[in-house]
Amino acid sequence: MFRSQISSNCQPTVKQNNRSFRLAFTLVELLVVISIIGLLIALTIPATTAARDRARQARCTSNIKQTNLATMEYITRYGYFPGWKNQFQSVKSSSQNNKVNGSWVAALLPFFNEGALEKKWVEGVQDTACLLYLICSADARPDKNNPHLSYVANCGNTTGTSRDAGVFLDLVPPTSGKRPTKQTLDFITSNDGLSTTIMTSENNQAYMWGPDANISWQGFVFFGSNPNTMGTSQALNWDYRGVKMSSQASRNATTADAYARPSSYHPGGVNTSWCDSRVVKLNDDIDYEIYKMMLAPNDRGCGVSQASLTILHEMLNVQ
Repeated sequence: MFRSQISSNCQPTVKQNNRSFRLAFTLVELLVVISIIGLLIALTIPATTAARDRARQARCTSNIKQTNLATMEYITRYGYFPGWKNQFQSVKSSSQNNKVNGSWVAALLPFFNEGALEKKWVEGVQDTACLLYLICSADARPDKNNPHLSYVANCGNTTGTSRDAGVFLDLVPPTSGKRPTKQTLDFITSNDGLSTTIMTSENNQAYMWGPDANISWQGFVFFGSNPNTMGTSQALNWDYRGVKMSSQASRNATTADAYARPSSYHPGGVNTSWCDSRVVKLNDDIDYEIYKMMLAPNDRGCGVSQASLTILHEMLNVQ
């Protein structure tokens, strides 16, 4: 009985000591645990970043498709594309002073189901608002209190008036009284085709969509020569990839027009919509002459060489 009591009294102590020994960590074990946690974090962060990029890409694609659909509905009603610059006449007065200018976004308000804003523009009131579907979720300028804009329209050359060169033209009547040139789907179809002509794009420096319609703020263009000082044929994301524009004389454009080009914060390229309603992500390093031809419904409008024309047709499987 005494032995039993001794055994009984000693047993808890052994268990306690064993338990204490099992709960202790050596330095090596601690370092292994920390290494595993670090490895798991290293594997998780890129996956999370990639998931966010995919989500932003999907949202941006949805925004561009919505803009493309609104443009097509505009064309169905009027028979031609909206202008990058449009003139609105107040229904309350026929006075010349009540005519106001607005961008392509203002022209598309009825097709964005923005009835209240549309009414004000028809009445000659230049009212704007923040429209979230015009803001890319990857855009680094989170200003949602102003009529912010992440997407721009294809204006062709720096004048934005030629059917051969662009899609969204200047539709404000000139002082000469002549009617402005209007772009149509039939014209594009009868030339290069809808599948080879860009309609809209992203732009990091797009300004606001309000009344001050300007190519540099709401459009993208091509220049007579490659405006790249690095000697390469890069056409997209000039600022995002650290490429600086050359002087005004060498690139044949005003300083402001330097911003009228595709750019985005999406890794690898820029989302664009085309006249056949596709949404395509263009690679950053696209050849500049190819880029010009993608803007022009008629290749003669951008003055590219026959060799470049052949390359483009091969790329897009156009016979």
